[in-house]
Amino acid sequence: MHTNIIIHENVSSVISNHLDTAMAEFTTHSSVIATFVGSLFGSPPVFILATETTPFLGGEYAVFAVEVEQANLRLCVRLPRMIAGPHASQLLSREISLRQRIESANIRPFQKLIAFDTSLGNVLQSPYMILGWANGTPLRWSDSSPQGDHRKKVLRDVANASLDLLKISNASMSVTLQDRSQILPS
Repeated sequence: MHTNIIIHENVSSVISNHLDTAMAEFTTHSSVIATFVGSLFGSPPVFILATETTPFLGGEYAVFAVEVEQANLRLCVRLPRMIAGPHASQLLSREISLRQRIESANIRPFQKLIAFDTSLGNVLQSPYMILGWANGTPLRWSDSSPQGDHRKKVLRDVANASLDLLKISNASMSVTLQDRSQILPS
């Protein structure tokens, strides 16, 4: 029993050290990001939502939220969590291509692509993407939430966004739904 506790403490120590190293790396990224974004917009940004030390972490990206007050902009700076190898650049290139098609098709519910670089040869020394910030609140989904009309609206919005994405996902594919209300009636 005692051995298990020691192993658990060692694992906790390793995890804690790894997280401390990751947070120190994000703090380093934060100062470089602030300088870089400031050079793009002519005014230093302010990190919002405490992302200068605790960025939002998804499966592939770390997301830093910044506000450039002088330009009246809120931005999302996305950096791959793992930049080693070509995977990060390829993944980012595919997403940039998709976002450019979204913008060309004038599909609204997606953040605007502001700037990007798929190489390591930039100030951030990482592929990156800067997008407009999407204000909102986290969606909580369960059997009872959201309720009623709000639940229907969320489902309708997701269905409509999915249909819009289908239109641009493959040039040879077409979606021929003339009346979207057939999917989710009001």
